[in-house]
Amino acid sequence: MIIIPIILGTFLRVYKIFSNYYFTGELGKELLYVWQIISSGKFPLVGMGTSHEWLSYGPIYYWILAPLVKIFGWTPYILFWVSLAASMGGILITYFVFKNIVNKKFGLDTLYTFLGILSGFNGWNFDNIFCFQEYCK
Repeated sequence: MIIIPIILGTFLRVYKIFSNYYFTGELGKELLYVWQIISSGKFPLVGMGTSHEWLSYGPIYYWILAPLVKIFGWTPYILFWVSLAASMGGILITYFVFKNIVNKKFGLDTLYTFLGILSGFNGWNFDNIFCFQEYCK
């Protein structure tokens, strides 16, 4: 019952990814930070710094990303695939939590709602953030 929406949600997130994925400076900065981790051989206790000198990102994302970049290479798409896995994992966790707290129907309704809303939002494609035109072409 949940396999079809998961396949559909994955398809909507991956559809035309190679033509709609924008490599921004922020993504390059993340890859440079991962390169520092790999080249130094040390896993940091804090993540990359932000524009506020007193604030840093958490390190877990970079701990996960560094071995994957080492295995699969220095493609910027590795950032997308990690985000895709986290997104789909989060949706599955949400389904199981609401299924156990409320009931199975509510869990499925939540699953379909999250798949519909979140699949239209591509943070890497700024043209389609608000209007979801990408899937109407």
